[in-house]
Amino acid sequence: MASTGGYMFTNRRNSTQERSLNSRDRSSSPAGSVFSDTVSESGHRRGSRSVSLQDRVFSKILSQISEGEIPEEDELEEVREELEEKPKVEHKARATKAGFSLPKINLNLIELNTRLGAVFEGQERIIELFTWVRPHQTLCVLSVWILICLNPHLLPVIPLLAQLYLIMMPAFLVRHPAARNDPRQQPINFGPPTAPPANLQPSSVASRDFIRNMRDLQHSMDKLNKAHDALATHVIPQFNFSDESRTTEIFIAIWALTAFAFMTIHLIPWDTVLLIGGSAGIIAGHPAVAELLNTPESASKSQRRIQHLLKMVSTFIEEDCILDEAPQVRQVEVFELQKHQPGTENWEPWLFSPTPYDPLSPARIAGARAKGTQFFEDVMPPAAWRWREKKWHLDRSSTEWVQQRMITGVEVETNGDMWVYDIPAEDEEEYMSAVVASTSLDGKDKAKAVAKSGWEEASGIQRRGEWRRRRWTRDVEHSLRQQVHDLKQKTSQPTRTVILCVLTSIGTLGLATVYRHYLRRIPNVTYLKPTYLHNRSLYGYVTSVGDGDGFRFFHTPGGRILGWGWAPRRRVQDLTSKELKDKTMSVRIAGIDAPEMAHFGKEAQPYSQEAIDWLKNFVLHRYVRIYPYRKDQYERVVAAARRKRWLLFNADVGHQMLKQGLATVYEAKFGSEFGQKEQQYRDAEAHAKARKLGMWQEPGIIGRILGQKKSAVETPRQYKNRTGKLAE
Repeated sequence: MASTGGYMFTNRRNSTQERSLNSRDRSSSPAGSVFSDTVSESGHRRGSRSVSLQDRVFSKILSQISEGEIPEEDELEEVREELEEKPKVEHKARATKAGFSLPKINLNLIELNTRLGAVFEGQERIIELFTWVRPHQTLCVLSVWILICLNPHLLPVIPLLAQLYLIMMPAFLVRHPAARNDPRQQPINFGPPTAPPANLQPSSVASRDFIRNMRDLQHSMDKLNKAHDALATHVIPQFNFSDESRTTEIFIAIWALTAFAFMTIHLIPWDTVLLIGGSAGIIAGHPAVAELLNTPESASKSQRRIQHLLKMVSTFIEEDCILDEAPQVRQVEVFELQKHQPGTENWEPWLFSPTPYDPLSPARIAGARAKGTQFFEDVMPPAAWRWREKKWHLDRSSTEWVQQRMITGVEVETNGDMWVYDIPAEDEEEYMSAVVASTSLDGKDKAKAVAKSGWEEASGIQRRGEWRRRRWTRDVEHSLRQQVHDLKQKTSQPTRTVILCVLTSIGTLGLATVYRHYLRRIPNVTYLKPTYLHNRSLYGYVTSVGDGDGFRFFHTPGGRILGWGWAPRRRVQDLTSKELKDKTMSVRIAGIDAPEMAHFGKEAQPYSQEAIDWLKNFVLHRYVRIYPYRKDQYERVVAAARRKRWLLFNADVGHQMLKQGLATVYEAKFGSEFGQKEQQYRDAEAHAKARKLGMWQEPGIIGRILGQKKSAVETPRQYKNRTGKLAE
């Protein structure tokens, strides 16, 4: 069946074409006899031979997909038994699910493929819609988008209109078609229907639609696989900390953007952004625009810019994102001890000890054995530390560590292997006398004696004690992984630290300034600083309207983005009069003077009630933005007020009242504030006078016939002077 715009009710071929196609298939192919009786389970008949052939075909497809690893029936039975043995913790809805069955999968795949025609056709229609295949339809969509952006409250109406014009009207035209042999005949819009209704019916297995659906399903699955692989390859690694530096930078950037958005998002005109962005996206799908944007030159330029941007980001991450702190480096020491073999000149390697085991050490005095390990490879770093270097280094400044430990009774070798020897106990007196004698020699003899002995503290005796030792050192670091920094990073680290401190300080001061000037709520006029006058605007909620040119204003800094109007304890509309006490400020609309209401025993001025009713309808229980000019003697804020009406338009409340003839330009000699809009206000008042609106109305023809006379208009200023009210 064919109908204009009614693709949701029709298959890709009408019933006549499908019947002719089935007849051709049966006559031209032996398989046609098989498919002739094939009908779906939902009321259609299917031959046993047809079912078995389909099962074999799809079983072959599934076996190729799984590379021949489809389990046999007995293996499936074992799996079912294992599942039944496990405790049932599934949801009640899952308990009713049928078990796994390959024939059922084949059947469901066939049934699904017969019903995907409308889905793929809708997909093609959407693609055609945004690629300007039918320009009039694309322009219609663009107009609807602009209408929604200009009037967001019309969004719920769009589905209803789509139901009427895209579904129900095409369905009616299907049941009341025009005569095919006479194109001049109009559709029959009355009387009984002449055609059956259009329904979403599955396509036949023997039709071309079935093969076409299989092809489209194959393409959709291929696109889904590629999209999944692209997501897993290029997007997910940026957020799963596989590269900690990059993901950390992204996290910090998103955090900073979130903080910035909290402070500035209410200032963004989202309706304008959506209007421009959506319109640009639809226009970009036009073939001429797409061809202009997709030229090889523009594509290469865009690719180069993207590569350059990615390179800059990678360089920034490598140089400025340091996840680990600089490792702590320490030096460990170990003493190689050797024991002298009595009666020989040989020394026996004994062990590697953490202490020098000198003659006056507590272990030697107590007669304890030296503690340590016999092999260099068994020397381990301290707990939670690891080696920074691969080799041990011999300390060739033995005198230093001997003096630092204040070790006595030893001799230090000044050249060679830098051993430190024990002095035999029986030679201590002879040693001390030799030292005294060496100090009494002149310079040359002393140098000869030292050079001859080869000992820094030698007496020339050259006898050894029981032990000798020497010191080995090696660096260790306290870090989970070794940091590799080049010279540029090391030299730039202090500069980067200073810059980071400065930026942090500036950011803190900036946030404090933003909060003080834009996010701090002003409860009443007492807290309104003089710096706000003529320099700032305040956004808030109108809680009440007192007269024709004033209202009560509740300051809501940050607007809805900071929760005003919807968050708990910030729903201004739910506050009572008692809760609003001392939390609002009285606003006098600048530049206008509205008719006075009755008060203090004085009669009401004409059109005073109309003025207050109009002001209530325009601003009451709505959000407005005021521009403070000054404080008057009644502790009111004289300010201009603006209310957002359309996408790009903010209506000036005072200007609108003047255009409606419900107020006059403020004429007092003192306290008049216009904010450089006095001429606009006077033009609006002249416009109302010319059109005889509001208080400037005159009796019509019928009124004149009935005897009504034209009376002079008394302005609010004249009324105040007449009634003796002091000038504001």
